Amino acid sequence: MKIRIISFTENGARIGERLEKALKADGNDADACVRSAYADPSVFRVTKDDLDSWTKKAFADSDALIFIGAAAIAVRAVAPYLKDKHTDPAVVVLDEAGKFSIPILSGHIGGANALALKAAAMIGAEPVITTATDREGRFAADVFAKERHLVCVPENMCKEISAASVSGRTIGFYSEFPVEGKLPEGLYAAGKMTAGTDVSKPGIAVCASAKGSPFSRTLYLIPRGVHVGIGCRKGMDFETIRRNLERGMAENGIPAEAIVSVSSIDLKKEEDGIRRLAAFLKVPFLTFSAEALNRTEGDFTASGFVKRITGTDNVCERSAMLSAGRGARPVMHKTAFDGVTIAAAQASYTVIF
Repeated sequence: MKIRIISFTENGARIGERLEKALKADGNDADACVRSAYADPSVFRVTKDDLDSWTKKAFADSDALIFIGAAAIAVRAVAPYLKDKHTDPAVVVLDEAGKFSIPILSGHIGGANALALKAAAMIGAEPVITTATDREGRFAADVFAKERHLVCVPENMCKEISAASVSGRTIGFYSEFPVEGKLPEGLYAAGKMTAGTDVSKPGIAVCASAKGSPFSRTLYLIPRGVHVGIGCRKGMDFETIRRNLERGMAENGIPAEAIVSVSSIDLKKEEDGIRRLAAFLKVPFLTFSAEALNRTEGDFTASGFVKRITGTDNVCERSAMLSAGRGARPVMHKTAFDGVTIAAAQASYTVIF
């Protein structure tokens, strides 16, 4: 974790140095400094940047920022750079006396709550956690999802699940995938039923797609393990491929955030449209020989025309399954739009409590 620390007094600088040392010993990339106007540069590492410049750089390239000083200073410093909880770094404030450690931004998903607890333990401060699920010791779906590499769909259901948890209501839990460990307090195991059967409570469903669950109101948690296979005519443009992928994913209830690779046959390794799609999704583009695709086991939609051209009867389904590896399951069968064929497979996954 890349953590940047800034302080505004010599006492704050001493605390920053202690934190830097402890965080580095814990395996983090930590760096502490103090504003040059407030400390002796022959004793402490100072920054000549003004606070806005320091914050702008740290906000852009760090996982977490720690301010040692007044909370208002931190709030005003980060305010111009806030985007959303999925991309903002964690922000923690410690008072100049080192008595309190307070997360003020990205408590759950960004990890500020965990960092505040860790920093407090390192310097003997009191952690002040204000998020309700942490305060009450209840199950937090967004934290669980982040730690288990799951995508929340729809995201706003996290708030309803958290509210139900804090209120002491039990929450149904269903998984299409194997589950190891004991369910946390407040969750009960729900069997697979017709969608919307259990109308009395909101529920959580760990599924390969956001379709069908035992609950009338469902937070789907979808593993980040979707491998997309693509076939297309030569020279197919990026926008057509992207548009049709988004259409296919939407029809099958699969969020783009769950995609971890794009693949095709090696004849397409220089296909600009597919290469640009992988870059757009920020995932690797994998290609396989016809022989490797033919060895892939599964029930595929065969095409004699495709086999005559490429040497394999199916490119998109076979490449998706081959990318996803042993134990994979298809989550979108071959779908053809505008000269593009798309399929997707979910890698094997186990829910661990």
